[in-house]
Amino acid sequence: MLPLRSITALVVLLVLHVPVKAQDVSERAVRRARTFFDLAKRGREIVNTVHFGCGYDSHTYKGYVKVTDKDNKVVPGHFAVVYDCKWSSNTGDTRMAFLCNAEGTFYEMQVMKTNAVFAQPFVAANASIKILGEALLELLKKDLSEADRKFARKLIDDANAKGLLEWSLKVQQTLGR
Repeated sequence: MLPLRSITALVVLLVLHVPVKAQDVSERAVRRARTFFDLAKRGREIVNTVHFGCGYDSHTYKGYVKVTDKDNKVVPGHFAVVYDCKWSSNTGDTRMAFLCNAEGTFYEMQVMKTNAVFAQPFVAANASIKILGEALLELLKKDLSEADRKFARKLIDDANAKGLLEWSLKVQQTLGR
Protein backbone atom coordinates (compact mmCIF):
# COMPACT_ATOMS: atom_id res chain seq x y z
CA MET A 1 0.00 0.00 0.00
CA LEU A 2 1.30 3.43 -0.90
CA PRO A 3 1.51 6.05 1.84
CA LEU A 4 -1.20 8.64 1.34
CA ARG A 5 1.21 11.50 1.95
CA SER A 6 3.26 10.51 -1.13
CA ILE A 7 0.56 11.81 -3.45
CA THR A 8 1.34 15.39 -4.48
CA ALA A 9 -0.34 18.34 -6.16
CA LEU A 10 1.99 18.04 -9.12
CA VAL A 11 0.80 14.49 -9.62
CA VAL A 12 -2.86 15.54 -9.73
CA LEU A 13 -2.05 18.28 -12.21
CA LEU A 14 -0.21 15.80 -14.41
CA VAL A 15 -3.07 13.30 -14.46
CA LEU A 16 -5.55 15.84 -15.74
CA HIS A 17 -4.23 14.92 -19.17
CA VAL A 18 -4.66 11.17 -18.60
CA PRO A 19 -8.09 9.96 -19.71
CA VAL A 20 -9.95 7.94 -17.09
CA LYS A 21 -11.23 4.56 -18.23
CA ALA A 22 -14.51 3.45 -16.71
CA GLN A 23 -13.01 0.20 -15.39
CA ASP A 24 -10.18 2.03 -13.58
CA VAL A 25 -12.42 3.88 -11.13
CA SER A 26 -15.64 2.64 -9.58
CA GLU A 27 -18.63 4.76 -10.57
CA ARG A 28 -20.11 3.88 -7.18
CA ALA A 29 -17.05 5.38 -5.48
CA VAL A 30 -17.31 8.55 -7.58
CA ARG A 31 -21.02 8.84 -6.71
CA ARG A 32 -20.17 8.48 -3.03
CA ALA A 33 -17.57 11.24 -3.24
CA ARG A 34 -19.88 13.49 -5.26
CA THR A 35 -22.79 12.92 -2.87
CA PHE A 36 -20.53 14.27 -0.13
CA PHE A 37 -18.87 17.15 -2.02
CA ASP A 38 -21.81 18.33 -4.19
CA LEU A 39 -23.71 19.73 -1.19
CA ALA A 40 -23.84 23.53 -1.05
CA LYS A 41 -23.10 23.45 2.69
CA ARG A 42 -19.93 21.46 1.97
CA GLY A 43 -18.81 23.87 -0.75
CA ARG A 44 -19.51 26.77 1.59
CA GLU A 45 -17.44 25.21 4.38
CA ILE A 46 -14.54 24.51 2.02
CA VAL A 47 -14.48 27.89 0.28
CA ASN A 48 -14.95 29.77 3.55
CA THR A 49 -11.88 28.00 4.93
CA VAL A 50 -9.69 28.15 1.83
CA HIS A 51 -10.52 31.83 1.18
CA PHE A 52 -11.48 32.81 4.74
CA GLY A 53 -13.60 35.94 4.91
CA CYS A 54 -14.28 36.20 1.16
CA GLY A 55 -17.71 34.58 0.98
CA TYR A 56 -18.91 31.52 -0.92
CA ASP A 57 -20.84 31.92 -4.18
CA SER A 58 -20.91 28.44 -5.77
CA HIS A 59 -19.00 25.29 -6.62
CA THR A 60 -19.35 23.16 -9.74
CA TYR A 61 -18.25 19.58 -10.35
CA LYS A 62 -15.86 19.43 -13.33
CA GLY A 63 -15.11 15.69 -13.47
CA TYR A 64 -12.68 13.26 -11.96
CA VAL A 65 -9.09 12.27 -12.68
CA LYS A 66 -6.75 9.43 -11.79
CA VAL A 67 -4.33 9.81 -8.89
CA THR A 68 -0.69 8.85 -9.25
CA ASP A 69 2.00 8.36 -6.63
CA LYS A 70 5.33 10.19 -6.30
CA ASP A 71 6.80 7.89 -8.99
CA ASN A 72 3.98 8.85 -11.40
CA LYS A 73 2.37 5.40 -11.18
CA VAL A 74 -1.42 5.27 -11.14
CA VAL A 75 -2.79 4.33 -7.73
CA PRO A 76 -5.37 1.64 -8.60
CA GLY A 77 -8.92 2.79 -7.99
CA HIS A 78 -7.92 6.14 -6.52
CA PHE A 79 -9.30 9.30 -8.09
CA ALA A 80 -9.80 12.99 -7.43
CA VAL A 81 -13.11 14.77 -7.90
CA VAL A 82 -12.46 18.25 -9.27
CA TYR A 83 -14.55 21.35 -8.52
CA ASP A 84 -14.43 24.95 -9.66
CA CYS A 85 -15.32 27.27 -6.80
CA LYS A 86 -16.56 30.84 -7.08
CA TRP A 87 -16.18 33.26 -4.20
CA SER A 88 -16.08 36.98 -3.36
CA SER A 89 -19.10 38.00 -5.47
CA ASN A 90 -17.99 35.72 -8.31
CA THR A 91 -14.67 37.55 -8.76
CA GLY A 92 -12.67 34.74 -7.13
CA ASP A 93 -12.12 31.46 -8.96
CA THR A 94 -10.35 28.43 -7.48
CA ARG A 95 -10.09 24.87 -8.82
CA MET A 96 -9.80 22.20 -6.13
CA ALA A 97 -9.23 18.45 -6.24
CA PHE A 98 -10.45 16.09 -3.51
CA LEU A 99 -8.48 12.84 -3.52
CA CYS A 100 -10.40 9.67 -2.68
CA ASN A 101 -9.58 5.99 -2.32
CA ALA A 102 -11.22 3.20 -4.31
CA GLU A 103 -14.30 3.30 -2.03
CA GLY A 104 -14.80 7.05 -2.50
CA THR A 105 -13.48 7.94 0.93
CA PHE A 106 -11.82 11.36 0.94
CA TYR A 107 -8.23 11.65 2.20
CA GLU A 108 -6.62 14.82 0.82
CA MET A 109 -7.51 18.11 -0.86
CA GLN A 110 -5.38 20.17 -3.20
CA VAL A 111 -5.80 23.65 -4.58
CA MET A 112 -4.95 23.22 -8.24
CA LYS A 113 -5.21 26.85 -9.33
CA THR A 114 -6.66 30.15 -8.19
CA ASN A 115 -6.89 33.72 -9.36
CA ALA A 116 -6.50 34.95 -5.78
CA VAL A 117 -4.08 37.80 -5.28
CA PHE A 118 -4.81 38.98 -1.74
CA ALA A 119 -6.88 35.99 -0.54
CA GLN A 120 -4.31 33.25 -1.10
CA PRO A 121 -5.54 29.80 0.01
CA PHE A 122 -5.56 29.26 3.77
CA VAL A 123 -3.59 32.43 4.67
CA ALA A 124 -6.42 34.23 6.47
CA ALA A 125 -7.73 30.98 7.96
CA ASN A 126 -4.30 30.17 9.39
CA ALA A 127 -4.29 33.59 11.01
CA SER A 128 -7.75 32.94 12.47
CA ILE A 129 -7.27 29.25 13.22
CA LYS A 130 -7.90 29.43 16.95
CA ILE A 131 -11.44 30.71 16.44
CA LEU A 132 -12.22 28.36 13.53
CA GLY A 133 -10.62 25.35 15.18
CA GLU A 134 -12.37 25.85 18.47
CA ALA A 135 -15.71 26.23 16.65
CA LEU A 136 -15.19 22.98 14.71
CA LEU A 137 -14.07 21.16 17.84
CA GLU A 138 -17.15 22.38 19.70
CA LEU A 139 -19.45 21.41 16.81
CA LEU A 140 -18.11 17.83 16.62
CA LYS A 141 -17.06 17.21 20.25
CA LYS A 142 -19.78 14.72 21.16
CA ASP A 143 -18.95 12.55 18.13
CA LEU A 144 -15.17 12.49 18.59
CA SER A 145 -12.95 9.95 20.24
CA GLU A 146 -10.22 11.13 22.60
CA ALA A 147 -7.65 10.44 19.85
CA ASP A 148 -9.61 12.60 17.38
CA ARG A 149 -9.85 15.43 19.93
CA LYS A 150 -6.10 15.29 20.54
CA PHE A 151 -5.38 15.27 16.80
CA ALA A 152 -7.67 18.28 16.26
CA ARG A 153 -6.06 20.08 19.19
CA LYS A 154 -2.63 19.63 17.56
CA LEU A 155 -3.92 21.02 14.24
CA ILE A 156 -5.41 24.02 16.03
CA ASP A 157 -2.23 24.63 18.01
CA ASP A 158 -0.15 24.32 14.81
CA ALA A 159 -2.45 26.82 12.98
CA ASN A 160 -2.93 24.33 10.12
CA ALA A 161 -6.16 25.36 8.38
CA LYS A 162 -5.70 22.93 5.49
CA GLY A 163 -5.08 20.00 7.82
CA LEU A 164 -7.99 21.02 10.02
CA LEU A 165 -10.32 21.26 7.00
CA GLU A 166 -9.18 17.85 5.69
CA TRP A 167 -9.70 16.32 9.14
CA SER A 168 -13.16 17.88 9.42
CA LEU A 169 -14.19 16.58 5.98
CA LYS A 170 -12.96 13.07 6.84
CA VAL A 171 -14.88 13.04 10.12
CA GLN A 172 -18.05 14.39 8.50
CA GLN A 173 -17.90 11.81 5.69
CA THR A 174 -17.34 9.02 8.21
CA LEU A 175 -20.28 10.22 10.31
CA GLY A 176 -22.50 10.55 7.23
CA ARG A 177 -23.03 14.30 7.62
